[in-house]
Amino acid sequence: MAKIKIKDELALKYIPLSTVKRWIRNTKRHDIPVIIKSIEKHGFRDPLGFDININNGAGGIVEGNGRDEALKIMFAQNPKKPPRGIMNDGTDWLVPVLFGVDAKSQAAAESYGFDSNNITMMGGGV
Repeated sequence: MAKIKIKDELALKYIPLSTVKRWIRNTKRHDIPVIIKSIEKHGFRDPLGFDININNGAGGIVEGNGRDEALKIMFAQNPKKPPRGIMNDGTDWLVPVLFGVDAKSQAAAESYGFDSNNITMMGGGV
């Protein structure tokens, strides 16, 4: 079998929750209590997505800002009991984040973030 060369590879890494920086211009409103209930019910199954071009080149989470906020609230309430899919290193929770396939510019990263947050077919919750 021939080896496939991937130009833009995604990599899943666990990083400390306390180091996650949200997208400062994210306009999506989140129903945090519903997100928390969903994480408690199903575990954490949808990694955050990082882009280096968000936040004026400082980098940050282009997708998953609500999940990040929910996890930080859950951590504050009970740091010893992370949900399934989240690791605990004894001081912080480690959260899965997708890295790679960064946008070519901040405008392109924000365009993706707006699309990612707004292209839906139906609302709802747990």
